[in-house]
Amino acid sequence: MKLSIVLIAIFFVSTISAAPVEGIINYITNLVKLWEGVLPAWDPEASLESNVLAYVFGPTGPGWDSNLSTDKNIDKILNSLKLGEPDVSIGQVITSLVGASMLPLPISSFFPKEEMAQQVAQDIFAKFLPGVNEDQPIGYDIEEWIHSFDDLKGLDGKEFIVNFLPKIFSQLNVSDVGPSNTLEEIAVRLAELLFDTLYNN
Repeated sequence: MKLSIVLIAIFFVSTISAAPVEGIINYITNLVKLWEGVLPAWDPEASLESNVLAYVFGPTGPGWDSNLSTDKNIDKILNSLKLGEPDVSIGQVITSLVGASMLPLPISSFFPKEEMAQQVAQDIFAKFLPGVNEDQPIGYDIEEWIHSFDDLKGLDGKEFIVNFLPKIFSQLNVSDVGPSNTLEEIAVRLAELLFDTLYNN
């Protein structure tokens, strides 16, 4: 963990002359904008909830098949977002996402990005996903978690998604952002919390 912050601080302080947290926020903001640009019909000014509903039920989205189980519909959504097959572990998915976000960074090869990505992913689990088994397949992990909520049982389509999204933020133990915020606002706040809690020592 200490190694990660040293590397990140060296990079941001030396290349953009900003405080490390400011550099991280700027980088994440640009990364979110890039991702939003490739998602069909994603509106950067709209809330996460609005965009998720528009995507799932839009012309290019996976839709929601009431003839399928909730588990199968969740699998369809995950597959459409290309976050990994349902049998890929959640740890692999997060490490891959972190690693992909680090690829454009002009960090010297002396600092292995793969090891940095693994460390940041472990820190994300420690901060936001305590108790989650990172080796479980992402599909199984999410489905098992969903089944633990009695108030989600029997819900379908839009009603399920609207009631499901707030539970993600409860799991992450984040209360000052939620489905009513934009993706950029959420990503920036999570980065601030991760940095302040783990690296600002």
